[in-house]
Amino acid sequence: MDPSGIQDTIENCSFFKGLNTIELEGIIKLSQVETYEAGEKIFNQRELSDKFYILAAGHVFLGKSIGLDARRGNVTLSLLGK
Repeated sequence: MDPSGIQDTIENCSFFKGLNTIELEGIIKLSQVETYEAGEKIFNQRELSDKFYILAAGHVFLGKSIGLDARRGNVTLSLLGK
């Protein structure tokens, strides 16, 4: 994604509605594109992150690992995407 794609993505993200041009430009300057393969984890449950993710294309599953006595498994909480 080129710089104009980053700008378009951020300007069209509902999370940033109401911010002025200077505030949006500051966010755009701090932004970087990361690409993930299908099935690749972006981060794990209980991991701390210093990033804020905006999904520009594709889908992402939000899941949670659960344990019931000796049984363990994963639950999909949500499927997000464009």
